[in-house]
Amino acid sequence: MKKLLAISALIGFSSLSMAQGTMELLGYKSNENDAKLWGDITTQLQGKGFNWNTELVEGGVIKSEDVLKERVYKGVPPDAAIIKGQDIARWATLGFLDDISIVAGEQAWDDVLPAELASGLKHNGRYVAAAMHVHRSNWMWVNPTVMTAAELENPPRTWKSFIDSAQKVSSRGYAPLITVSEPWQNTLIFESMLAGMHGPDFYRRVMIDLDRRALRDDRVDEVFAQLAQLRPFLTQKTVSTRQEMVDEFLNNRVAFMFADDWVKGEFNRQEWVAMEDYICAPIPESFTTYLFDVESVGLFGTKQPDGTGARLALAETVMSEAMQADLNISRGSIPARTDISPWGFDRCSVRSMREFRSASKLDKILPSVALGMANTEQVRRRIYESIDLFVNTPSMTPKDGATEFSKAVRYGAYLIR
Repeated sequence: MKKLLAISALIGFSSLSMAQGTMELLGYKSNENDAKLWGDITTQLQGKGFNWNTELVEGGVIKSEDVLKERVYKGVPPDAAIIKGQDIARWATLGFLDDISIVAGEQAWDDVLPAELASGLKHNGRYVAAAMHVHRSNWMWVNPTVMTAAELENPPRTWKSFIDSAQKVSSRGYAPLITVSEPWQNTLIFESMLAGMHGPDFYRRVMIDLDRRALRDDRVDEVFAQLAQLRPFLTQKTVSTRQEMVDEFLNNRVAFMFADDWVKGEFNRQEWVAMEDYICAPIPESFTTYLFDVESVGLFGTKQPDGTGARLALAETVMSEAMQADLNISRGSIPARTDISPWGFDRCSVRSMREFRSASKLDKILPSVALGMANTEQVRRRIYESIDLFVNTPSMTPKDGATEFSKAVRYGAYLIR
């Protein structure tokens, strides 16, 4: 009760003090569904008496990270921003993020968030960010119309069957796979292969711990050997934007697409029905693991004492049961909270919720490097570059790829020491 009174007092005071002012949230816009997301959040806050405005950076989260850094270094940080992965700890270490444990305590975040997810939202044991969505990164999206035309019955579960299916699709005049020329794309495929072929423990050693012995392990060579077999399909049909990638899929021109479940927001806008108009299945051989991405809100209030209650209201709204359900249903992702009912979610989301909760109990949920959840920005960008180089250089052998990958990781880690 004391916590409830304390947070209510802070929020109530701020509602009065901020009546004439506008708070700013920095996000990003990679498709039209993003604009709706932020509009829903600000509408909720306006209903509580808080005036929030959103600045949406065109492009993905990497571009918004660049804008955030520039603004912070210039001394004009936003009141809140989308941050993720180790960037949460970095901003907290530098002293920029509000302690929002009062909200976390009131909403019992420790009880409703998986331990691995919750730990990523904390710094020195205190919550400094609020989770909005969980995306599964190791999804394969399958077009049933193209599958039928190619006389294929089931989504491939192994890489051998994927390549066989891709060849059959190609022989029928369709593109087997579409990719987007954005930094995360090929790394998403690589990390799914790594986790699927060699398990969560080895994935953590390579992608999170950056263990030098693991980086030189022959198992990394095996992943690059598998990626080399996929290379002809990865470069056959590539587009420049996410929207183009989804449009090609929607127009029944391609059979498979590897991406996290942001694509479902676009499917929802077209009123496509899960497991009828499109099929979701884990990327081949990765079905026993769950690679995740969490979009979180960090409150940059330590240098801006005014508006504390308004920022706490944002955290409270983002993590409320109603918002966790409503926003994720429309966006295609799943709630960060594990106590949200699956009622109203489509069949792909229900599967994702079930497997997320199951994997978290078995210690098989893994932070996605491709989507910015593991390691620093410097390490991520070096990983992106090394894997893109391998995919787009047919003359590189798997051994070459593994060597360049190891060098890139070690160099990226060196830059931040």
